[in-house]
Amino acid sequence: MIEVFHKQLSHDKCKQLIQLFEDDPNKQQGKIGHGDIRPEDKQSTDNRLDFQENNQYNDIFYEELQHAIKQYYTKYDVIDGSTCSYWEISSQYQMQRYYDGEGYHVLHFEQEFSCPIRMLAWMIYLNDSPCGTYFPYQDTTINAIEGDIVVWPAFFTHPHKGITPNIGTKYILTGWCEWSLGWMKNKYMNVLPARGEQCDMIL
Repeated sequence: MIEVFHKQLSHDKCKQLIQLFEDDPNKQQGKIGHGDIRPEDKQSTDNRLDFQENNQYNDIFYEELQHAIKQYYTKYDVIDGSTCSYWEISSQYQMQRYYDGEGYHVLHFEQEFSCPIRMLAWMIYLNDSPCGTYFPYQDTTINAIEGDIVVWPAFFTHPHKGITPNIGTKYILTGWCEWSLGWMKNKYMNVLPARGEQCDMIL
């Protein structure tokens, strides 16, 4: 299921993250898969980040992300940890910028040979944009609305792509939840109680 948790991240926090990204010297040309640069498939500027590293991004949005993930697994309690293997928010994530005319042009899904332990994906839209994300198997388009958090299964059942070519400039944060292999334990790995905000569910 695809869930959209509306207006989870404030306007000020979204603007703060965008400014950090623009000032960050670690930005690089967007990559896919094993780190390949294929502009015919994806055109973007990315910053690869990690919750275990001491960077300025983490504390701005992680609490809101935790709340969204908590709401997701509370609704779909078969994955709440009591009836399945333990999983957690992956420490690795990315911030991405898509300029006018760019985009992630090809269908893809998040669990593949190089990353088999991914089980959920998440994305946060950091600004309003005319071009959201298309899920063909669900026959739906998720609108890019500032502060919205989207969570969906990482499997082949939920391939997706950007609405391309992108119009204007779009900023997102994106990452994953993974089956736990027993490492990556730090202050970011504790899930907070859900706040119960309204969300949309799409099959």
